[in-house]
Amino acid sequence: MKFSFGIVMIVSNLLCLSFGSSSVNSNSTEGTNSNSKKYSLPFRNKNVDYWDDETLSAYLHIDPETLEKKKGKRNSLPDAVIMFYAQWCTNCHALAPLYDKIATLINAGFEDSNRLMVLYDCERTTNSKKICSNIGVTGYPTLMYISQQTRYIDSDWLTRTLFGVKRSCGPMGCTKQSHAVKFQGDWRYGDEILDWIAIMGGISSWKKWTNGLKESWKNRRFNTKNHLYRCRLVLRF
Repeated sequence: MKFSFGIVMIVSNLLCLSFGSSSVNSNSTEGTNSNSKKYSLPFRNKNVDYWDDETLSAYLHIDPETLEKKKGKRNSLPDAVIMFYAQWCTNCHALAPLYDKIATLINAGFEDSNRLMVLYDCERTTNSKKICSNIGVTGYPTLMYISQQTRYIDSDWLTRTLFGVKRSCGPMGCTKQSHAVKFQGDWRYGDEILDWIAIMGGISSWKKWTNGLKESWKNRRFNTKNHLYRCRLVLRF
């Protein structure tokens, strides 16, 4: 699988960050072309993951080809912050150094963080375009937080009544997946993105804890019922 020009541009942006510059120039692009050939999707570069269609689909619980929803219990995958971009998007190239800095700050991709920072090229393939369109990506860059433990609600009945369904969630539109939510703030401000990640992660952690508590309570009730049943059998004899 060939490494797309869009990802080369983003990697070059990340490299520029270490030299105190966020601009993309021809020299930095040429410097990463040779290294990019070593990688095939998905892969990780420092704290940022680069995903293919199959990996994203697994997180979204959809079939990568038919785009139909997959039924079944949600898995215990770590949370993921995904930046959807296109190779021609200048705003995406501008956001890339900041995105990389946030990923480093929260130590994304490691166990203590329990969170991934992901880049996904919506126009890498025809199928990539279909997936992005199916999940409601309407502009670039789009940031989305995905948690396997939580059901996010990005609107309410009052806002929908006052502003209509399309405008009720924010400028990026509503999120189609119940376990995902879009960033509706200004991507130019890293503090906004970082606060949003912290809040969404806090909701996810709280839901994970309460789910574990419910599961523990169910197991305890089940064990208690089994114990009482055994006691009755003993008393009969």
